[in-house]
Amino acid sequence: QAWIKIKAYEENHIWAALEQMSRRSQPLPWETFAEECFSFGRTKEALTFIDKVSNNENKLNILMKYECYEKAAQIAKKTKNEQLYNEIISNMNK
Repeated sequence: QAWIKIKAYEENHIWAALEQMSRRSQPLPWETFAEECFSFGRTKEALTFIDKVSNNENKLNILMKYECYEKAAQIAKKTKNEQLYNEIISNMNK
């Protein structure tokens, strides 16, 4: 049922309701909220959900998938993953 609500809010561009739903309960992982926002081109909203993801690897995977290299580089640097940081910087320069 939560998935249906998320889809309905997104398809009707009711972003405030989606944000409110995420505050009341977390029926699905934060990654799901972020991915759905990205799929509708709502990067700002997606990044608010990304910030709530506790696993940095999951954060990085999503950020790289949607080419949010600057935010991904910040997280890679913070986690001291030099190899990934260099890969991200390389992608930024393409």
